[in-house]
Order: sequence, then C-alpha cells, then structure tokens
Amino acid sequence: MHTTSKTILLVEDEEAIRRLFVFILRPYGFTLLEASNGMEAIRIAEEYDGPIDLLVTDLDMPKLGGAELAKRLAAMRPGLKIILLSGLSRDAAIRPGYLDPEATFLQKPISPAYLVTTVREKLGDEWPA
Repeated sequence: MHTTSKTILLVEDEEAIRRLFVFILRPYGFTLLEASNGMEAIRIAEEYDGPIDLLVTDLDMPKLGGAELAKRLAAMRPGLKIILLSGLSRDAAIRPGYLDPEATFLQKPISPAYLVTTVREKLGDEWPA
C-alpha cells in the first residue's frame, strides 16, 4: 500500500459516514482533519498552519453547505483540490455554474475502492508512485 503525507479536510455532518471515510483513508498515511459542518471546517482551515491539499465535503449540511464552503476555502487556500459528495445526482445537487468546474463530484453511497481511487486521481502526480 502506498502512503502519502498529504492533508485532507473531511467535512461530513453524518458522523458514521465521516468515521467510515477516516477508516478508509487513514491507512494511506493522510493527515485527516475532520469537521461536522462548514463553519467548523472554516475554523479548522483558518487555524491549521500546514497545507491542506484536498477538501472532501458533503454538499448538504447545516450552517454552511459544501458548495459555499468549497468556494470560501478555495479563496483562502489557492490550489486546494475539491471533491464534493451528495446522496443526490450531480444534476439534482448542483445548480449549473455554481461550482468550480475543476471540482470532482461523487454520488453516495461510495465504495471504499472508488473513494481511494478518486482521491488518488484528484491528487494526481502528488500521490506517491
């Protein structure tokens, strides 16, 4: 198994899903920052001194949704890569023109292998060979 030193900010309001994603990604050596909502994620991003390489966020959350969170964090941390999650289809979850076209969308439920593959693809050359 390849490991990495990259940091992921994981934002999911359903604790069981967040814990599952941590369980899936932790063996790969990621630093995982966890937030249960968008406002908490903003606070973590402001307080965390190191780089955040990837944001993985649910779209539908209380207090601050994932689309707005992604927009704010991308402005705070240029070069941030983004994966958006939703139980809805992409067309139902995202209004046209609402998101950066570079953002990747995954529809829940997501298999562990597909999550890891998508994270690896999103990090591109930054993932160890």
